[in-house]
Amino acid sequence: MERMNDPGPVRDPVTDPATRSPAAVPADAPQVRAASGINVLLGAWLIASPWIYGYTGMPGAFWNSIVVGALIVIFAVGRFSTPMAGASWANVLLGLWTIASPWIYGYTGYGSAFWNSIVLGILVAVLAGWSGYARAPTRTAGTPVG
Repeated sequence: MERMNDPGPVRDPVTDPATRSPAAVPADAPQVRAASGINVLLGAWLIASPWIYGYTGMPGAFWNSIVVGALIVIFAVGRFSTPMAGASWANVLLGLWTIASPWIYGYTGYGSAFWNSIVLGILVAVLAGWSGYARAPTRTAGTPVG
């Protein structure tokens, strides 16, 4: 006999790709933890960069590194501890801003500081994008989550 109003298989909203929101990826997914953890370190490096590369006398570049580095750390920690991908996308934008900052603040002639910003910005943006595109671990029917 045919069942009427059968809703079909029950879907897990976090692990089922058909119903999962990309923003609802568990923060403990290995991809998220790796990318966010590295971005915490990169943000801390950006905070230290004015002293390392000697541009503490350039107020715009100095404060940009401090503020943007701190924001990268905050968003990376936020992504590390919550399932919302928005923090990753904020870090993509901050990475792009870091790439543009030598031109904005006029330190393109400071070789090491210039390349530090370019490489660091690329790494932050790529890692944050990788974290933002993370997918929840898949499981087969009948296997426990965790």
